[in-house]
Amino acid sequence: MPDRYHLIEIEGDEAFLRGYVEGYFRARGVDVSGVYFGSDVGLDDERFLTRLETFFGLKVEHNLLVMKGEFRTHLEEAMSRLPDRWRLQVKAVREVRRIRFPFRVDTPSREVAQRLKALFAGLPEGARIEGATVHEEHGDEGFETSAYAPEHPYRFRASGTVTGGVEPTLKAYRMLGEFENVVFDEPEFDLA
Repeated sequence: MPDRYHLIEIEGDEAFLRGYVEGYFRARGVDVSGVYFGSDVGLDDERFLTRLETFFGLKVEHNLLVMKGEFRTHLEEAMSRLPDRWRLQVKAVREVRRIRFPFRVDTPSREVAQRLKALFAGLPEGARIEGATVHEEHGDEGFETSAYAPEHPYRFRASGTVTGGVEPTLKAYRMLGEFENVVFDEPEFDLA
């Protein structure tokens, strides 16, 4: 049976939450690699006005975590031991069956394109790309290829949706997210 995962919304300061959860889990001997903070995996769709609201203290920070179901009891224990003055509060918990990350790529770099194609072929086991489209354009190699050139002799474009098991999809997101040429659209969830 595949691992169960939960999407957990926690109200409070992210830096404190991250330090507290990671410290508490490590003190209990729990491997924190199964805990994914939303800001690390594209689940913090924070816009400029929201950042201003937070800066001026007008809004409480909401954080999303995705974690293995077996870790939920550790989180509940950690939160029960936290004094009220730290103001972390679990607002919602939902089981996640699947996460999908639609993405687009556009790069004039052959080197980046080769690395991305290798990554597409070597995603973590359990992750895959659905609806993949890949388009390469080869043009005239005889002109300047600076970053500011109006046209480039090579262009690589791709799009698709990373999906599969929850943890492999999150790992694939992290791998693709290391490329500045990869742009992700809003994630899609299948919740229980």
